[in-house]
Amino acid sequence: GALAQQNMGNMGNTGTMGGMGGMGGMGGMGGMGGMGARLYNTETVETIRGEVVAVQKVAYHGRRSYGIHLLLKTASGNISVHLGPSWFIERQTMKISAHERIEVTGSRVTYDGHPAIIAAQVRSGKQTMMLRDSRGFPLWSRSRWQR
Repeated sequence: GALAQQNMGNMGNTGTMGGMGGMGGMGGMGGMGGMGARLYNTETVETIRGEVVAVQKVAYHGRRSYGIHLLLKTASGNISVHLGPSWFIERQTMKISAHERIEVTGSRVTYDGHPAIIAAQVRSGKQTMMLRDSRGFPLWSRSRWQR
């Protein structure tokens, strides 16, 4: 409602919404999947490897839940990796912690003016955390309706 519109307006002023125009096809999923669903672009999917520098809880605008982001140190520098909502990540059997070496497959995007990866899957050793399907659709959108 009004709160969501107000937040979207604020984000537009900071430039966060820029560059999303070309992904209108994903926009319909945004309501269920949050910002990441609209940003995810299957044409920019890549796999990166690195060491987790930090695991961060990031507040979503106008929501009670948090998102989990990783700061990943790669050969070409640090990059923010967006995993998903904390309630979904915390239910996974695989846990991710600082100093762990991981492999992330996801969509490279620009978020708040900085490069970021919206993760579809994370691998550590023999464990894999699945976060999105092959089209980038968040798996938590399905599980939310099954709770």
